[in-house]
Amino acid sequence: MEEHELIKNLRSAGKETPDLGPVAVWMGELESGGYPVPKGIVVSNKVLDSFLRENGIAHELFSMMKSGRSGAEVSERISKMITSGVISQQLMKSLLESIDYNMEKANELGWVSLIASPSHKLLPILWNEGNIFMHGVSLKGLEEGLKEMWKLNFMPRAIDLARNDLNIILSSVIMLDPVEIGLSGWLVTDELNILIKSSFGYPKGFNDQGYDLFTINRSNLSIKERKIAEKSTKIIIERGGFKVIKRMRSEEAVSSSISEDMLIKLATLGLDVEWHLGGNIILQWAIGEEPIILLAVKRKEVEIGIKKEEIYTEKEEEKIKLPSVIPPPAILKLFLWVDDPVKAESLESIVDGFIIDSKIAQKILNFIYKLGHTIIIDGELEIPQDLAQRVYFLSKESGKRSLLKVESLKDLLLYKRGFSGMVMYLDVISKELDMGYKELLNMIRKIVDPLEGGLVLAQLDEIPDVDTVKIMMSLGITGIVLRSIDEEKMLRLREIEKELLLSTISLIWKKNFNVINQ
Repeated sequence: MEEHELIKNLRSAGKETPDLGPVAVWMGELESGGYPVPKGIVVSNKVLDSFLRENGIAHELFSMMKSGRSGAEVSERISKMITSGVISQQLMKSLLESIDYNMEKANELGWVSLIASPSHKLLPILWNEGNIFMHGVSLKGLEEGLKEMWKLNFMPRAIDLARNDLNIILSSVIMLDPVEIGLSGWLVTDELNILIKSSFGYPKGFNDQGYDLFTINRSNLSIKERKIAEKSTKIIIERGGFKVIKRMRSEEAVSSSISEDMLIKLATLGLDVEWHLGGNIILQWAIGEEPIILLAVKRKEVEIGIKKEEIYTEKEEEKIKLPSVIPPPAILKLFLWVDDPVKAESLESIVDGFIIDSKIAQKILNFIYKLGHTIIIDGELEIPQDLAQRVYFLSKESGKRSLLKVESLKDLLLYKRGFSGMVMYLDVISKELDMGYKELLNMIRKIVDPLEGGLVLAQLDEIPDVDTVKIMMSLGITGIVLRSIDEEKMLRLREIEKELLLSTISLIWKKNFNVINQ
């Protein structure tokens, strides 16, 4: 799409007249009294009201506000006014002068400006006490914001401030909502460089020892130097999903599971990342002056002894047939239905837990408990107190150690506080509804929000493809349940998980760990 003439004029005018500043189109007092709120701005004040009325464009905007339209809708309308020429260049220059004039009051009130970019995005800016606070709702928002501000020559004002005080210039605050961890950063500029000082995991302020420093060349926005501070915040990817762990002194906080997309965003920040895949497999990447991915795959082969004892079932001659070496799954937790101790013992090194029917559980419960695995009982059963912390019960009734047994889509509506997780019988539901797993999962997505915390499993009759696994993980499903396991299923599971890991690494590698450039 051809660039609008107005934007061209602003771009050229900005180069010739640094005082022009940004394409600022909105000011508003912050009701929160703090940082700009994500996903919406637009609160009126007397200065804005007067300015818009004098220039004859207030009626439509204020009508939208009074009718309950969201800040995003009003912002979009303002953006269209700019790009269509309804708001003229001279009008915006007058508004900029008004902003500069009211900077004197900025230490008393927080003022918000919206910067309109050539891509028609509006970027909220808070001016306060000689600082300029930029707010985005994601890392991508910060990247786009910096790019667009440079395209429109926004920074002259900040650079003027930088010459007087290089320590407090542009402060960016980004809320990574899915992770519920704040990322705070300073951006300091001079004529040649941008210095980003970011501190991950300290939403209430900066830790002097916890800065990551990025020196960026202003001319082309390339990273000239990167210094990653020693800190105890890591991304830990372990069986059951991706997690972010931050350690502050002796305290440890673990976020809820995060998506692959958010993992990639976090990786671009320069955090140390490790995959703990069980056994001796560790996949890690570290960042130095040049991006480096270290892949260490070290696994001690564990031979699974096949006992020749007779199985305690009616089929006395049936023997367990498994490959001599089966590596455990890397990311997804694996649970298996079992009905005898011999089978359980032979599978102990490749599974996270077992599901047992309550009718036979009493006979083999103590034996399986000795293996150290999580146990899920289908039905009711009195259990010894020392087993309580490792045993869950499949049920439709909530309770401290209850997992919701989901045998139909209607059962999903029962999920509420009081359950410790759920087991979705996807194999049963898909057959009843004559749906594939992907189609069924997308339908479930419309019924429930992504499930956080607890033990959330999906029972399958076959190993799904990698796209289906990604959908499962996005729903908060962290493991699978199988009725039986064989070499073919295990190999397929390993292929899926390897594909998932490699696709994640590939995407991160393509981003080149670059905070600014695409």
